[in-house]
Amino acid sequence: MTAEVIATLVAELARHEQAACALRNIIAIYKPNGAPPQAVAPAAPRKASNKRAAPPKSDSLRQRILAAMEPGEELSALQLAARMNEESKPIGVALSQLNEAGDVDRVDRGVYRKP
Repeated sequence: MTAEVIATLVAELARHEQAACALRNIIAIYKPNGAPPQAVAPAAPRKASNKRAAPPKSDSLRQRILAAMEPGEELSALQLAARMNEESKPIGVALSQLNEAGDVDRVDRGVYRKP
C-alpha cells in the first residue's frame, strides 16, 4: 500500500467514526419507547427584562369600576357589566372586594353605591 492509499483509508475511517459517534448521540437522545427527545444541552438563561410588570387584571378592573360609577349612584353587577361590556361574574367579585376595602357601599343584595 502506498502512503496515499493509507491516508485515504485513515480519512475514511475517521469520517465513519464521526458518523458513528453522531448516530450514537442521536440514539442516546431518543428513548426506546418512542418518547420525544430529551434536551441535549440546558437552555441559556434568559436576560432580565427592563419592563415593569403589568398590574393584575383584577386591580385594573376595580379601578375601571370605580371610574364607571358616579358618586351616589346605585348599580348592580349586571348594570355595571352592561355599561362596561364585561362579564357580570368578575364585576360582582370585584364589587365585593371593593366593598370589603370600603371603596363602595352595599345597598342591597348585588347592588352597590359609590360614596
